[in-house]
Amino acid sequence: AKSGKGPGPEGPGTLCSACSARFRSGATGPPQVDAAGKYLCDCGRTFETIGALGVHKRHCDGGRWRCGWCECDAAAAQGKGPGPDGPRTLCAVCASRFRAGHREALRRDADGKWLCGCGRAFDSTGGLGSHRRHCAWAAQAHGAARGSSPLSAPPTPTPRPTPPAVAATVATVTAAATTATVRR
Repeated sequence: AKSGKGPGPEGPGTLCSACSARFRSGATGPPQVDAAGKYLCDCGRTFETIGALGVHKRHCDGGRWRCGWCECDAAAAQGKGPGPDGPRTLCAVCASRFRAGHREALRRDADGKWLCGCGRAFDSTGGLGSHRRHCAWAAQAHGAARGSSPLSAPPTPTPRPTPPAVAATVATVTAAATTATVRR
């Protein structure tokens, strides 16, 4: 077989490398081409070359992916991240909330606006986030979740025990300094 030729349905060396890769991946024929001669993806995008289509298809889901919480599609998501159902199941915004400890999606009203617990609605999650930084309801809810009032002082840190090796070194240095002071 020549370089760049790969196996196809009619034996070894019968397809170009791009078509052979498609064949090995389960494709049963050539990719769809539109009237302008561009290669079509299932998601509707078109590409000048079959190689560009192949690169795109590695990450394309055919327009079927939706965020597990807010249900936005891949085009509206600013990336995909981990969620309670595994990797790449939430959009970047919801994944950030999940990593921060939230365990459910933000609530929406009938008009699709984002809701704060105080009752106010916002067009964007950014607007809701800005509001929550100053919302008395959100401060109360998050303070209750932590078990303290949002207005109370921060907890006093617990002192860490000194490791024995450090304690021995400190005692030796202190004794040497005391002996040096007594001799003067």
